[in-house]
Amino acid sequence: MPPIMQWVYEQKNRGGVLIVVDPRRTDTARAAAIHLQLTPGATSRLANGLLHLAIEERLIDESYIRERTEGFDELRRSVLASHPAYVERLTGIPLEQQLRVVRLLASSESSMALTGRGAEQQSKGTDTVLSLINLMLALGKVGKPASGYGCLTGQGNGQGGAGARTESRSAPWLPAHRGSRAPRRRREDLGRPRRDPAAQRQERL
Repeated sequence: MPPIMQWVYEQKNRGGVLIVVDPRRTDTARAAAIHLQLTPGATSRLANGLLHLAIEERLIDESYIRERTEGFDELRRSVLASHPAYVERLTGIPLEQQLRVVRLLASSESSMALTGRGAEQQSKGTDTVLSLINLMLALGKVGKPASGYGCLTGQGNGQGGAGARTESRSAPWLPAHRGSRAPRRRREDLGRPRRDPAAQRQERL
């Protein structure tokens, strides 16, 4: 993602640590201080393994968890059921590297897990994203400046923009596709009963 790399390099110049999780040795991975070259499709296993280590190492933010989350006891039981050696075998990431990463994430004043679209588009994409969010919540990072979890799209209109374009076609009072008569037409449209956009889409189909 070339546009964001300027900020990645800025982070490095300010003393930040870039950790890349990717089976491939990409340009981004080559720029990283730590490259976790894991088994393809094992991202959720790695995230849960890091949470296991965070719990064992007492790196989690207990007060944050108590005040701002729910269901952590169930999550704790789930991730502690997998031994770190088992996670190492599944992911291909040595335990020493896992420990270094989770200690960095926990001890840094700000830390963020950023993914591209690959994490959510795996066969168990929902589980993968939730495991990353759970990790950052347990470390008490979500809601703090420059911290938490985020997903980067490949283009500016990849998600929300697409929805806005759909609605501009469905709602005739939006001006996205109007010409010089738009102001008068908007007044006319606003005086009419509003039609259900879902019904309009169904008619077009």
